[in-house]
Amino acid sequence: MTKQDPFRKVGSAYRVELRQLPDKGNLLLDRISVSTFSSELKALIEGPLAITASPDRPALLVYSGLKWDDLRPKIEALPNSSQEARRFKRITLGNAFSLDEYEPVSIPQTIVRHALLGTSAILISVGEHAAEIWDEQQLNDWED
Repeated sequence: MTKQDPFRKVGSAYRVELRQLPDKGNLLLDRISVSTFSSELKALIEGPLAITASPDRPALLVYSGLKWDDLRPKIEALPNSSQEARRFKRITLGNAFSLDEYEPVSIPQTIVRHALLGTSAILISVGEHAAEIWDEQQLNDWED
């Protein structure tokens, strides 16, 4: 099998290095380097953030504080009578954490494991209010 370019099926995707922190296996995403990739990522990364596990793929979802403040009540309002909605809520809300604009982006080991992240990742911009973080191999496997 030949190695394919992970950028072939996505729009604004950037390779990022995540630094391994000595505490509990957390990974650090450097805000300054991410802010140089695009104006959308600069707007996203320089403000408050919410990060959570994707409920349907091995990736992390990154939201601006404004977007998360809008999404969170909608997710909480999903019906508990639906097994699928409960699973979505459990994964999305149960793994979410918020950061103010001055905090380092330290990603906890629990969601690092969910996304199967290593120190080399792909950051996919989804506008100025959202992005995804993927392990490069997981993105390749998901797209194949």
